[in-house]
Amino acid sequence: MSVKEAAKNLVKLLEKIPGDRVPHYSSFKETQLQRFRIIAGLSSKTVPEKKKSLIDDLIGNKVFKDGKKNDGEAQIKAEAYTEKVLNQQSKAVNNLLNNKYLTLYKIDKKLLEPKSNPNYYKRLLKDLDKGGKEKESFIDALKTVLTGKY
Repeated sequence: MSVKEAAKNLVKLLEKIPGDRVPHYSSFKETQLQRFRIIAGLSSKTVPEKKKSLIDDLIGNKVFKDGKKNDGEAQIKAEAYTEKVLNQQSKAVNNLLNNKYLTLYKIDKKLLEPKSNPNYYKRLLKDLDKGGKEKESFIDALKTVLTGKY
């Protein structure tokens, strides 16, 4: 398997990652897809020229103003994207997709429902599922503040 094939495999795994629930300026999935599509030789989405040059710098294609390459720096950068490293990253993404760490490290009920505020995480997840569009009514918010019960 070559570096390009390993990168293609990694891109396939990254495409399976679900999108962010809450939109952000930058998402893990999209940044990693842009990064590894170029290494894999795939360019289905346009990547700005500025980002292409940054990625070229990462994979060791840096050419200085005088037209010379820094071979030592290029060698270090090229070693960052070897087949072995890309396969390790594929394994890590696969573990995330399979929820390996969620099942390996069980979260205790004491952490999910602390005595001081037992519904805190449930309310957070409810707000995330709604996308922040539905707000708590004024009366419910006032009752929450006055009684201290969440």
